[in-house]
Amino acid sequence: MKPQAQLDLAKALAEIAAVMPRARAVQLYEFALLLQSHPLPAEETFEEIADDEKLRDKGQEACCAAGGAG
Repeated sequence: MKPQAQLDLAKALAEIAAVMPRARAVQLYEFALLLQSHPLPAEETFEEIADDEKLRDKGQEACCAAGGAG
């Protein structure tokens, strides 16, 4: 990522975090730390990630429909 794009991204994240409730901003920070210590595999594309998230969401919906906690 180019330095200017990285700065723009950091600025955008800071703007989002500034308007979140504090507890949510802390969760965002903790998630960022998790990603920093457990980076995604380089070969995994955004499309593959989106597909994985759809599968996870379907699984949670099925669990909740069956009376599970999610």
